[in-house]
Amino acid sequence: IARRAGALLELVNATGSLDLAPGVAHAMSPPSPESRAGQMAAEVTRLRALGVSVEGTLDAALPDQAMVERARRVDTSLIVLGSVGRTLVERVLLGSVAERIAMDSTKPVLVVRNDGPWTDWANDVRPLRVLVAFDVGASAGEALSWVAWLRQWGELRLTVCWVVNPALENQRFGATGEGAGI
Repeated sequence: IARRAGALLELVNATGSLDLAPGVAHAMSPPSPESRAGQMAAEVTRLRALGVSVEGTLDAALPDQAMVERARRVDTSLIVLGSVGRTLVERVLLGSVAERIAMDSTKPVLVVRNDGPWTDWANDVRPLRVLVAFDVGASAGEALSWVAWLRQWGELRLTVCWVVNPALENQRFGATGEGAGI
């Protein structure tokens, strides 16, 4: 997106972690600052070779807090996150960083699980397929505005799904009686 739009990409690596149980070793120890710096430098170099204007930043804060605060502070237009997915137990115990960012941020958030469709779209191999869940809320209109913005940078196929909460819809139309609160 940044390359197609000619925009600066700020690549942020935030790796702070919660100490859930003091004295208990974590399954994975966080990478050393030197390792993180080397990985960041390599990724910045790779992206620049692809024609992306990019800056890399390391942040020791918790990822969700770091991203929401940074987006607010620098007036970010869009937060793009990769999501690796967690097991059910991990989600229950730790939650989802992507979910917390999406819930806490006042900025639009795009969560990407698989970069294949983005890579194909960026290389004009195939259109980007976008699904927007639409309801009567203002954010649904904003989602469609983002789709229109994306469309100027490449071909896309849009599917809009009307999302209905039967109880709210029945209430909105004044339906009463048995079954109206489904």
